[in-house]
Amino acid sequence: MLATALYASHAYLRRADRDGIARDDWAAHRWVAPDESLSHLAAAQWLAERVQPSQVAVRTDSLVTMVDAARNGMGVAPLLCMLADASARWVLQGATPMTKKIALIVGSLRKDSLNRKFANALVEVAPAELQFEFVEIGDLPLYNQDLDDAHTPPAAWTAFRDKLRNVDGIVFATPEYNRSMPGALKNAIDVGSRPWGHSIWNAKPVGVISASIGAVGGFAGNHNVRQTMVTLNAPVMPGPEVYIGNGSALIGEDGKVNNDKTKEVLAGWAAAYAKWVEANGRKA
Repeated sequence: MLATALYASHAYLRRADRDGIARDDWAAHRWVAPDESLSHLAAAQWLAERVQPSQVAVRTDSLVTMVDAARNGMGVAPLLCMLADASARWVLQGATPMTKKIALIVGSLRKDSLNRKFANALVEVAPAELQFEFVEIGDLPLYNQDLDDAHTPPAAWTAFRDKLRNVDGIVFATPEYNRSMPGALKNAIDVGSRPWGHSIWNAKPVGVISASIGAVGGFAGNHNVRQTMVTLNAPVMPGPEVYIGNGSALIGEDGKVNNDKTKEVLAGWAAAYAKWVEANGRKA
C-alpha cells in the first residue's frame, strides 16, 4: 500500500473540475507544501520535482497545519495516507482518482420532475470521488419471468442489469405515488432483482432521497424503496435522511435549486453517503 496521497478539499476539487484543471496537471494547481525541515519526506521530494515555488500557497513545518490548510481549500497537500481523509484524496501513483461509480435512478419519468432537479443539485455538491451516472428506467418493459425462463430477456433489461452490475453504489431520488414508490421504479427494481440468484442489487450500498410538492417530502415512497432494497440484501444508509417538502418552492426559473440551506443538506447527505460506500462497498 502506498504511504503518500494527494489531498484537497471537496470544494477545491470541484473548483478545479469546473475550471478544467486535470488532476495530474501539477503546474495548474495551488499547493500546500512542507518546508525545508521536512524535505526528507517522500511527499516533499515528490513535490519538489514537479512544482515551482510560485505555485505554493502555504509552506509549513506542521503536518497538522498542512491538513487544515488543504481542508480549507487553500491547495493540494501531499500527505501520509493516514492523515489524508480518504474521501478527498487520490493516490500519487499516476494520480489515479479514488473514485466510486454511483448509479443515480430517478423514480419519476416526467421531463419536469422535481426529483430529477434535486438529483442534479446533489451531483453538483457531492464529494468529488463520487462519479454519478443517471440510469434511466422509462424504457424498461414490465417484468415477466417467462422471458427470463426462456432466456429471451428484452435488450433493455440486459443493458440495465449490465450497467448496474458494474457500479459501486446506487442512489434513488424518488417521489411518492399513492403512499408508495412509483410503478416504474418498482418495475426497475424487479427487473434488476432477477433472474433468481443474479440480483444486481445484492451488497450494493444504497442511498435514498425524496422530494414532493407536498409537506411530507415523499416520506412513504422513500421508505417503500428502503424496505424493498433491504429485502434484496442491499446495505441502505439509515441516515441522515432527506425528505424535501414543498419542493417546487425551492427551484428557480432556471430549473435549479435556489435555496442555500437545501444545498447544504444535500451536500451533508452526499458526504455521509460517500463514507457509507467506502465502509460497505466492494473492496479493490
